[in-house]
Amino acid sequence: MQGLLLTLAISAICVTRANSKLSKNPCPKVESQPNFTLREYMGLWHEIERLPTHFVSGQCVTEKYTLQENGWITLTTMERLDNGSLQSYQGELVPTHLNVTATLQYRSALPFKSIPEMAEFSFVPYIILSTDYTSYSLVYSCFQRRIFSLNGVEYAWIMSRERHLPENVINQLHEILEKYNIQADEMVKTPQENCPKNT
Repeated sequence: MQGLLLTLAISAICVTRANSKLSKNPCPKVESQPNFTLREYMGLWHEIERLPTHFVSGQCVTEKYTLQENGWITLTTMERLDNGSLQSYQGELVPTHLNVTATLQYRSALPFKSIPEMAEFSFVPYIILSTDYTSYSLVYSCFQRRIFSLNGVEYAWIMSRERHLPENVINQLHEILEKYNIQADEMVKTPQENCPKNT
């Protein structure tokens, strides 16, 4: 069963807050974390950094992954908006392929036509590049905006089990991005100060 869960399609309303950046280059070939253990990855993660986006400007962003008895995964995203209100998004993860490590597929429950650069796609990659399960996670996604285009649409997140992550760890994760020519210097910090206890 664990093998079934290693590669997932993510059906998630949280696409409305997806983080994306238009790249001048084709999507790089990246390596996902080997020997990935899904159960250890479950639980609450706090967003520390992301590539810039016009889709979201929220603070105190969290992602909670919950494994269900049927093998599906519930994904709950929470953020504090600029007006101080809390916004949550529900989604779900479903297995699609066997014996692939932390390479996942993201599928939105909303029509991709609401997000122009995703309008041609049913699935987009969601790749865990690195995690130790207990403190940090580095997630990356990229897909070509048009079938014959060389430009990629990039997503990247650094997440932590706590609201803050040591700078030396962040720098190490930046080095992983830079190894694939992903512009880590364009990552922006997600504010995690004075956050409500329920986020």
